Amino acid sequence: MRLKKILLSFFLIAALQPSFGQPKIDSLRVLLHAVQTDSARYAHLDKLTVEFLKINLDSALVYAKKTLETAERLASGKFIANSSYRLGTVFIRLKKPDSALPYCMQAKDYHLANNDSLNAMKAINAVGAVYTDLSQVPEALEEYYQAMRMAEQIGHLNAVCIISNNLAILELLMKNSEKAIELNKKSLEIANTLDDPYVVMNTLNGLANSYFQNENLDSALVIRLRLIELARANGDRRMEAVAMNDLAGDYVELGDYELALNTALKAENLCLEIGAIRNLSFNYGYQGKAAEKLKNYQQAISAYQKSLKLFEESSDLTNIAIIHRDLARLYEKTGDFELAYAHLSTHEIIEDSLSTIEKEEAVQAIKSTYETEKKAEENKLLIQKNEALKQQRNLFLIVATAFFVFLSLLFYLFNKLKKQKKEIEKNNHLKDKLFAIIAHDLRSPLIALRGLARKAIFLINKNRTDDIKRMGNEVEEAVGSVHRLLDNLLSWALVQDSKFPHNPEIIKTYDLVKGVLAIYQEIAANKAIEMTVDISENTQLYADRQAVATVLRNLVDNAIKFTDQNGKIEIRATRSNGHSTILVKDTGTGMSHLELEHLFKSNISNKKGTRGEKGAGLGLVLCKELMEMNGGEIDVDSKVNQGTTFKLILPSSQS
Repeated sequence: MRLKKILLSFFLIAALQPSFGQPKIDSLRVLLHAVQTDSARYAHLDKLTVEFLKINLDSALVYAKKTLETAERLASGKFIANSSYRLGTVFIRLKKPDSALPYCMQAKDYHLANNDSLNAMKAINAVGAVYTDLSQVPEALEEYYQAMRMAEQIGHLNAVCIISNNLAILELLMKNSEKAIELNKKSLEIANTLDDPYVVMNTLNGLANSYFQNENLDSALVIRLRLIELARANGDRRMEAVAMNDLAGDYVELGDYELALNTALKAENLCLEIGAIRNLSFNYGYQGKAAEKLKNYQQAISAYQKSLKLFEESSDLTNIAIIHRDLARLYEKTGDFELAYAHLSTHEIIEDSLSTIEKEEAVQAIKSTYETEKKAEENKLLIQKNEALKQQRNLFLIVATAFFVFLSLLFYLFNKLKKQKKEIEKNNHLKDKLFAIIAHDLRSPLIALRGLARKAIFLINKNRTDDIKRMGNEVEEAVGSVHRLLDNLLSWALVQDSKFPHNPEIIKTYDLVKGVLAIYQEIAANKAIEMTVDISENTQLYADRQAVATVLRNLVDNAIKFTDQNGKIEIRATRSNGHSTILVKDTGTGMSHLELEHLFKSNISNKKGTRGEKGAGLGLVLCKELMEMNGGEIDVDSKVNQGTTFKLILPSSQS
């Protein structure tokens, strides 16, 4: 199976001017403070936006917004359109296509209405880039072809070359490799007339990729070798590394594994030299494939493991799944069937998750298209269907996640049992407890979700959308139950293995508590429970944000669960002697002396809430361990029918 290389490398039409760096920026800032008119202010803000686009996108966003505000004060349609385009390009670079689209569309509409072909072409090209980021390939193709026609009409050859390359990439995504090759050749013909070797190199790279996708490997090889020579002649180490790396992939596909391995090793040194981590991910994959074919299994395993690590760091699920499958195959060849099974299981789980994600993205793309084109009636029908599909997707994702957690925990437990015989009794106890928790709290909501899914399918077939909407609370309750269980289960497992992330920092207590309460606002409202906060805004603590938030979520969740209708929950915080104290107090059912004795022990609790809510009994055990991990303490005061107060004590500053 081939590694799936992402081909997207889109370019906006812009003047590629060198950056003069901080001195020019400082000079522009000084001039900005000295200007007297909004027109001059607009010009300086726009220049600052352009400069920051080259070195700092966050600063570019700030100045782009100020530029647009100034243009709106001037009430200049042209300035507003230009500022909108600039702001849209910043959002594109920040990978925020939803934010970019309205600004790029505004610029496009204005320039088209005013027959400004050059700026209209730039704006249309930007809209194409936005649709590409939104995975709306047909819409992106339409915009790019319109932009290319305009570029040809005004004789902007550099733009024609860039847009042709963009179109070729999209045509490859649409499986139109012949059309992609035609566009790349057109771009190359123009690039050769521009006397710009860097444009020629980018075009050659695109043409080689198109030939590769068309399975014309000999032509891809010829173009790739030409590209390497040109890159070396111009001292472009980045392009040389890219081309050399892809050349190794070509040799793998051609079956010349000795040459593939030697080429990949040379490319590895280039990639390490320039820090091309993304290319290294594929490089190690090519090394693994070539070494495997040459029966150098240990070398292949080592290369695949390096590739897997880099793909995991970039969260590339598609290629992570492929590498797991390759490793499963290799371990089977070497007779290590336990590792082979583990990698194959992980491969199948990720593949299932990717299938679900692809369905979700496809539905979202359709929805976004109709919203953009304002097809109100059609959009209404899509939203109704999307709600039903979303419920099914959530079900599939939950089941897949639960299955993955189940397999991961089993593998973890059995591996520990094998390697650490001294802890066999402790691990057996842990395994039994986890099975009991999963059987106790995961089975019921999953059965409920399966029933709801079948019911949803029946109602969809009967077109009873109102009944589907009324199922929302049932789905939300079941999903919430599974989510809370898995959240605590995973956090607890990480704590047991000393892998829970621990990044202590100064935290504003008020903001943290408000954020947690916001999650439970609707749940509390369903029981008419009043939640209040009495915390000074300058109160702070020093701990890991995720850990403390997990503790607070468990305490608030329990408080709501065991508080009757019209009850109250109060959270207060104080600071003294270098420590912050947080109190979570409720007017609930309270606990007996016997319950308090076993509260923080690893026992499964069957006690139900005031509305029959269930709990796994892991929450408070996890809370105690997280508090201790952060140098804190947790205590409780409770009496039957008189409510409960939990006290959290944490450092208020770094000691």
